[in-house]
Amino acid sequence: LERVVARRYEVVAEVLEGLREGKAIGARMSGSGSSAYGLVEDRGEALRLAEKLRRLDHPVSVCRLFRRGATVVPAEKSPGAAPPASGCTGSSSGGW
Repeated sequence: LERVVARRYEVVAEVLEGLREGKAIGARMSGSGSSAYGLVEDRGEALRLAEKLRRLDHPVSVCRLFRRGATVVPAEKSPGAAPPASGCTGSSSGGW
């Protein structure tokens, strides 16, 4: 589904490409393309990628993953951040 949606909606392709051009370990579209996410190993790279996407006028939330969910980085630590997303949860051993 991701390839089909990315071909039809340039914005989805642009966001995924932006994440993949960085040091994202992985970048995927969620659901039917209403959001996308990228996983990176450190906070600095997460903030760098977020700023890059914001310059392209995309809303971005930066989340830190924990074994039992995630936390949204406060806007004052992530200038221009989108409001916290209710979908900003997940499970992982750590990472951004």
